[in-house]
Amino acid sequence: MKNATKSRLLRVQLNMLIEQISSDIVIDTAYQWLCQQRKNDSHNNDIWSLRWYWTTIKPDIQQRLRAGEYQFGPLTEYRFPDQIVQVWQAADALVLKALTLVLTQYWAPVLSKRCFHLKGHGGLKAAVRETYAHLQTVPQQLSESEFSE
Repeated sequence: MKNATKSRLLRVQLNMLIEQISSDIVIDTAYQWLCQQRKNDSHNNDIWSLRWYWTTIKPDIQQRLRAGEYQFGPLTEYRFPDQIVQVWQAADALVLKALTLVLTQYWAPVLSKRCFHLKGHGGLKAAVRETYAHLQTVPQQLSESEFSE
């Protein structure tokens, strides 16, 4: 396949992905997810502006995605005595969720089942179970005396 043909094919595939990501069904699904995730957020959080102006903001986000002009804003950082929490702006979180919804369909079949952090791969419990099972099959390399030194 010639480079020009490959390039055209990649552009077509990218445009198809962008159309899926910016489609009403994907954006609306991401919006519902985001509203659920942030339903208990402070009244000062930008989720409430996004919800209030959703009918105006939605087509703007879709248009910027389709035009390749969407830019993510900076994370907001909240400092607490015991931790630092960084949060995406509501519109950015929505776009990231839309990306995740679409790209998961393409990547799920080729990702290892050992990616335990992914939904449906068993999580921490599966990672611990597999590690434990592996340790049972490996001969013990270190004696107890080596640990006490």
